[in-house]
Amino acid sequence: MIGTDQPVQNQRKTSFRDHHPEYPTGNPADTTGDDDVILPNTPLDEAEQLAINYINLHKYCDNMLISNEQLNENQVDSVVDQMLDCSISQIISNEKPICPRFPREWSASEIVSEKNFTRTWARDVVEFIDWCSRFPVFVQLPYEDKITLFRSQFTQIALFDKCYRSYLEQKPGLVLGNGNVFPRDEQMQSQIDNQQLRNMFSSLQNMLFNDVVYPMTYIRMNEAEYVLIKANIFLAEGHHTINLSCAGRKLVETERERHRNAMYAKFDVLNPEPQAALHFAIQIEQMMNATESAALQMDKSMQTLDMFKKNSQLRTLVQECHMDKLQEMME
Repeated sequence: MIGTDQPVQNQRKTSFRDHHPEYPTGNPADTTGDDDVILPNTPLDEAEQLAINYINLHKYCDNMLISNEQLNENQVDSVVDQMLDCSISQIISNEKPICPRFPREWSASEIVSEKNFTRTWARDVVEFIDWCSRFPVFVQLPYEDKITLFRSQFTQIALFDKCYRSYLEQKPGLVLGNGNVFPRDEQMQSQIDNQQLRNMFSSLQNMLFNDVVYPMTYIRMNEAEYVLIKANIFLAEGHHTINLSCAGRKLVETERERHRNAMYAKFDVLNPEPQAALHFAIQIEQMMNATESAALQMDKSMQTLDMFKKNSQLRTLVQECHMDKLQEMME
C-alpha cells in the first residue's frame, strides 16, 4: 500500500447530502413521479435540485458494476483489447463489447503500470458512457452531437474525477481508479518501467496538483460543489461547439447558462461576503481552466504511448477520444 493517510471525507465542511439525507439513491430516471417533482424558482433552487440529481447519478454509476469474483483476468484483457478497436459510435450504441464494470478502486495499492493503466483508461471510458447516458442534456442531443460532445469532453471529465478522488483519498500521488497511483515521489516514479507513461504523468501530475487538487483542499470542496463543477466542465464552451448542430448548440448554450447561474448561486450562499465570493469564483474558474489545459496536454501525450498502438498506429478508440479532438481544433 502506498501511503497511509486517511481520506478527508470526515474533515470536509458539511456536504449538501448531509442536509438532504432523503435524496433518492436509485436510478435517477426513476424519480419522475408527480409527487417527486419540485420545480425550481430561483438559481439557488436550481442548484440544490441539480446537486441532488447529480449526486444521485454518481451513486447510480458507482453501483453499475460486477464483483471481482465474476472476473477472469484473461477475459477482461481480451475484452479491453477488443474495445480499443471500436469507435465512439459503436461504444455509445452498445454495438461492441466494452470493458467490464469492475469496481473502481481509488486506493493506492500499486504504482501505475502499462497493464493497469490500459484497464484504467478503458474503465474511464465506460464510466463516462454510463454518466453521459443519464445526463439529461446529453440524452436530448442528436446522435452526431453526442459523439462530438463525448469526444471533446472525455479527457477533461476523467482527469477532474481523478483530481477529486485524489483530494478525498489524500494519498501521495494521483490516484487513477484501478488501485493504481502515479506517485509524487520521484524515486518511486523511477520504478515505473514504461518511460512514455512516466513522462506523461510526471508533467500532468504537477499541473493537476498545483492547480486543481490543492485548490480543492484549500476550499474544502464537498460533493455538491464537485458535481456542479463537473457538469459545468462538461457543458463548457470550446472549439467543439461550432461542430454541433444548430439544435444541439442551442440546447448546450441554454443549459450552460442555466448550470453556471445555478453553480454560482450555490457558491454565493457558501460565501456571503462579496470579496470571499469573488475569490471563490476565481478559484473555480482557474480550476476549470487548468483541467482543460491538462486534458489537452494528455491528449497530445497519448499519441506517444506505444501501449495503445497496433502496427505503429493508434488504436481506433484512443485515436477518436484524444487525437481526433486535437485535429478538430486545428481545422
